[in-house]
Amino acid sequence: MPRKRAGTRTRSRTPTGVAAEPLPLPWVLAPEAHGPEHVAVDAEGRILTGTADGAVRRLTLSPDHELVRSEVLAHTGGRPLGLVPCPDGGLLVCDARRGLLRVGPDDGSVRVVADEVAGSPLRFCSNVATAADGTVYFTVSSRRHGLEDWLGDILENTATGQLLRLRPGGRPEVVLDGLRFANGVALAADESYVAVVESGAYRISRLWLTGRRAGTRDLLLRDLPGFPDNLTRGPDGVIWVAIAAPREPALDLLHRAPAPLRRAAVPVATRLRPRPRRTVRALAIAPDGRVVRHLVRRRTPYRMATSVCALGDLLVMGSLIERGIAICALPPPREATGAAQSLCHIPGRISVRRQGAPPSGSWGSLRSQGAGAPSWRSHMGVSATRREGAPPSGSWGSVPGVARPAGDMTQALIPSRSSSRGSGAAGAGWSASTAAPRTPPR
Repeated sequence: MPRKRAGTRTRSRTPTGVAAEPLPLPWVLAPEAHGPEHVAVDAEGRILTGTADGAVRRLTLSPDHELVRSEVLAHTGGRPLGLVPCPDGGLLVCDARRGLLRVGPDDGSVRVVADEVAGSPLRFCSNVATAADGTVYFTVSSRRHGLEDWLGDILENTATGQLLRLRPGGRPEVVLDGLRFANGVALAADESYVAVVESGAYRISRLWLTGRRAGTRDLLLRDLPGFPDNLTRGPDGVIWVAIAAPREPALDLLHRAPAPLRRAAVPVATRLRPRPRRTVRALAIAPDGRVVRHLVRRRTPYRMATSVCALGDLLVMGSLIERGIAICALPPPREATGAAQSLCHIPGRISVRRQGAPPSGSWGSLRSQGAGAPSWRSHMGVSATRREGAPPSGSWGSVPGVARPAGDMTQALIPSRSSSRGSGAAGAGWSASTAAPRTPPR
């Protein structure tokens, strides 16, 4: 098991001082793909994802970003989440119900690579990364809750997540235990360390694999502004992380409460059917842990973006709950100012893009902070202005023994039923304050 050096404090870098950049208006491809939780790009530049119906899909785009082909490569018989291409054209897939799987490169065959560790069945297998020598690192988000009850694990803060390693010809072994909802995983470009997301702790842990620090653990990033989810490393060595939902002070308060009280909050949240906020946020992390990009878009109906990856001049996004892959232009990088800047309030709409149709919608107006305007504090040293007269909707409901914090609980965890309309599958229905979608041009 990895060790911590006695007498040393864990050091980490925080994204303070990184200027927030507005994320351009996205459009949606392949709306038939429901719940594309993780997105990856293969050697041919095609988009890979797994969906709620158990399918592993591949999307091919034209040079002008039109959808040329959408095909199903395989059905896992479970719920595919994180995936990574193999050198031979196959895929390694983390299935939340079946464990670590491999999809054949030609016939779409599916075989189980690992479904237990130390005699215990793998529950909630989440994300995977591979090293050059064939070693596989993958995560188990929780050993207590399954995918259908992911919110229960976040609320309870069970700290039962794991990072596992599978060497060629070997058996899975636990290399990190006690993680707070283990999620995305990625190797550094030089494979000197493996990074693993702890969504429930708003941080990214790092396990050193080489050098004098080999076997030790520290933090790559901490105190993030929301719940980090999947990690994807680009060819330039930059690691992209999706922030699935903003951070919640009320949840921080609950995490300090005794375990029985945390468990009591779970049925309340389940009964109220949570609705994530309409915010998309992505961070790009340099190999040394510096945050080099901080992209934000507010008021978008594409909620809970759980993964992002760069594809040329595009940013590709997936979501656990939405239909289709969201794509937008990747803004050219700008030099860091070294000073925190205000986030832009960018109202707008999102459209389902048809072949030959440009993205619809508009940037809307950029609203800067006004004197005395209420603001939401960001944990990255920047702040966003809340619309005057529009407090966040939703509330904790009744959680015995927990004092209600100043302001209502945000929609990211336990929103009010009246804050959205529509029912059915998760992600259906928009907030009442969201503009209605426009019909895309034909």
